[in-house]
Amino acid sequence: MSPEEGPPAASAPLTEDEKRLVLRHLVSIESLRAELAVYRDYLRRERELAAKEAVNNDKAIELAKQEADLVRKELELEKQRSEFYKAAYEALKGGRSKKCWVLKIITAWIAPCH
Repeated sequence: MSPEEGPPAASAPLTEDEKRLVLRHLVSIESLRAELAVYRDYLRRERELAAKEAVNNDKAIELAKQEADLVRKELELEKQRSEFYKAAYEALKGGRSKKCWVLKIITAWIAPCH
């Protein structure tokens, strides 16, 4: 409708059935607007939740990486500890010294040597 046309010609008043139909449509539209608001709120909460979950997943991945690094470090420390104790044992055990070998040779393997 253009402004030059002016207001529409007077239409006939609505019948009771038409009024009821318009009222039902208005109620339906209002109901759908309320439902749409509920869906928008739900969608907003779900997006917030998804964002929080993404942050938590990133943190969980980072913690898993840190845990793996710690396990590797612990394994390395245990390996070093094992090597240290093995070296200490070998140093104490020491095998037979040269002095012991000379004593054994001189005594024809009779002398006890520890």
